Order: sequence, then C-alpha cells, then structure tokens
Amino acid sequence: MTTRTKTTKTPPTTGRRLRYVLEFDGASRGNPGPAGAGALIRAPRGDEAEDDDEDDDEDDDSRKGGEIIKEICTSLGVATVNEAEYHALLTGLKAAIQLGVQDIKVRGDSNLIVSQVKGEWKVKEPRLIPLHAECNEMKKKFRRFDIAHVRREFNKDADALANSAIDDGTHTNDYEYRNGGSSGGGGFNGGGGEGLGGGNVNAAARMLRRTHYANIARATLCTMRFARIALL
Repeated sequence: MTTRTKTTKTPPTTGRRLRYVLEFDGASRGNPGPAGAGALIRAPRGDEAEDDDEDDDEDDDSRKGGEIIKEICTSLGVATVNEAEYHALLTGLKAAIQLGVQDIKVRGDSNLIVSQVKGEWKVKEPRLIPLHAECNEMKKKFRRFDIAHVRREFNKDADALANSAIDDGTHTNDYEYRNGGSSGGGGFNGGGGEGLGGGNVNAAARMLRRTHYANIARATLCTMRFARIALL
C-alpha cells in the first residue's frame, strides 16, 4: 500500500466548534483489480452554522465545505471497489484526527458504505467486516460525526484522487506535502519511487490526470442521463 498526502493549511485552533467536511471515494479497475483510495478534507465555510443538524442524503453541493486543506491518495494493490471505498473513508478519518478535527461531516457516493456506516444496512461481505468495525471505532474519536450520501457528480474531486492513486501505484513510500520544499514551491517529498518530489512537471501531470478523470465522470453521467431519456 502506497500513500501520498498533501496538506495546504493547518486547521485553526479556536474555541468555536468548527465542522469540517471529508469527501472520500474508492476505485477498482476490474473489481477486483488495481485499486486506489482518495480522500480530501475541506475547511468549514465561513457562513456554516455550528448547530447544523442536517445529516440526510445531500443531492447537491450547496453545503460543500470551504477550501481543501488536505488530500490523500492511497494505492491499494488489488482490491474490490467496496474495499477501496472503506480504505478511502478510513484514510480520511485518520487524517482528520491527525489534524485535530473534532466535528466532521463525511460525504461519499457509495450508498452501500454510507448505509453500513450509518448502521442501516448489515455488512455481509467477510472482507468488509473488519474495515467496517475499524470505521465504527474511528467514529468514536470525534465529538460529532455525520455521514451522508452524495451523487457521483458531487464527489468528482475524491474520485480523481482515487484514480490518480492507481496510476501512481508504482511509486513507493509515504509522501508528505511540504510548503516551500527543496523545489522552492512546495511539493511531494519522499524516498524512492519515480520522482514525485515537488517538481512543477510532476505537479502539472497530476493535475492533468485529476482533470481527465473528472471529465470522464461527467461524461459518463451525461451518457446515463441521455440513455434514460431515450427509454422514456
């Protein structure tokens, strides 16, 4: 398993109860096949109410958090898409805890994982049982934890990270993003691998891959919508 992280800001320490947003997604090409997990954490929006109790399924991104403060890509080797989804969620929760986040709102496009974490659906797949149990333990570490299902088009950033993790699966070791690194502009640093260390060319390549997979996701959804219309 190979993990790459990027931290852009440290959450502010304040007495106000701030709610952060975690977006996660898993990808598997073959199911099972080469798999990756992606997660990102957004800072609270300035206009978000502290006593917001909404945890229902969200059909739009009107309540998306603020700017992204952390991104995580994890190459998983061979796994099913549901395993990848759980790993993405766990990776994001661990990152949130490391950042000192106490109130978290989680969003994912897998209705299965969201419903299982909510306790609405039973976990029947043996390989998912320990992952689900670990999620339940991680939930206890937050003062407040909510999870909601979102449509795929509103989860494209996490999806792009998951697919990027599959593409970069040959890279090794953990990569930590450091602002003002040796490249002068910050970037991923780590031992081994194939040169993820902070270069502008590599950063541009990663951005192109993210845009590419986001465009694929949008095109797929448009095709599905037109197909439904044609059947009416």
